Amino acid sequence: MALCEIHMENFSVFSDGKISLSPNINVFIGANGTGKTQLLKAVYGCCELTADHRENFQACFQLNAKTKSLARNKKQNVCHFSLASTDQEAKIMTHHLLESDDTGVQTVSYEHSLFTKKINAVYLPVKDMLTHSRGLLAMAHKYNDFPFDKNLLDSIECAGRWGLKQPSALAKSILPLLDPLINGTIAIDNDEFYIVKKNGQKINFELEAEGFKKIGILWQLLMNETITENTILLWDEPEANLNPEFLPVIADCLLALSRQHVQILISTHSYILAKYIEIRAKDTDKVLFHSLYKKDDGLVYDEQQKKFSALQNNTIVTAFEALMDEIYMGRKAGE
Repeated sequence: MALCEIHMENFSVFSDGKISLSPNINVFIGANGTGKTQLLKAVYGCCELTADHRENFQACFQLNAKTKSLARNKKQNVCHFSLASTDQEAKIMTHHLLESDDTGVQTVSYEHSLFTKKINAVYLPVKDMLTHSRGLLAMAHKYNDFPFDKNLLDSIECAGRWGLKQPSALAKSILPLLDPLINGTIAIDNDEFYIVKKNGQKINFELEAEGFKKIGILWQLLMNETITENTILLWDEPEANLNPEFLPVIADCLLALSRQHVQILISTHSYILAKYIEIRAKDTDKVLFHSLYKKDDGLVYDEQQKKFSALQNNTIVTAFEALMDEIYMGRKAGE
């Protein structure tokens, strides 16, 4: 099952309308404040609704007395975010309405009876959550106002599942790409995560380089079959804290996963990552590049192209070209 559309009305910074999705890879770019993270969190929350966990969407945004509403126009008090998918010949959709109560805190009502089965979604945040994993889930279950979004806590819970002795066929197709980068395997001991190097050295995640941890969590989710065929992988800024030399490998992993029927939605500020995805995609790969950009009305719109280089509203390329101009002018001045 793959998502095919996102529908929004009065939601966050976005204009009303829909965003079409590729069943393979979707790359979202845009300046800060254009809602990339909000969009990924909302998609994850909607997918979680298909498990009939009614509180899940709100928990992805920590809606409380301080963060009262996701509605763009607070006077309307209601916003709508929904997903559409195609399961065989049936179009399925989930809806929810976010409406403020008397205290101003937003509550959620749902309609998702048309979903026939749970959508398995995995959210990987920009933040490293595994370093802080020990005891964090237990505290979150104890305190109602725990200051972490549900999707962040879920990333710990998913990574903490037991790994298989023998990796799945999907994992076997991806792990050879990742193994040389982390030079070891992931181990869990007393709720803490480690990378066990091939020489036997056991390094706590707290002491490990950020880039290795980012690759390590993907390795672990493949090994414990959290990421399987028909999973929706939502990855916020895969390039963050990552050695640029690793980016072509990440691009290869994402493309390989999409060919194994894992739908990918990522956000990125990286020219290198976006460009590697573009140039390494095969003719049979269905890749959509989305530029989230603001118009004069202050709302965010989505431009879609099959090629990264074809985007008209491309903040990454604009910044890159400004750098090239400065380098060129500097060289010219030094002649």
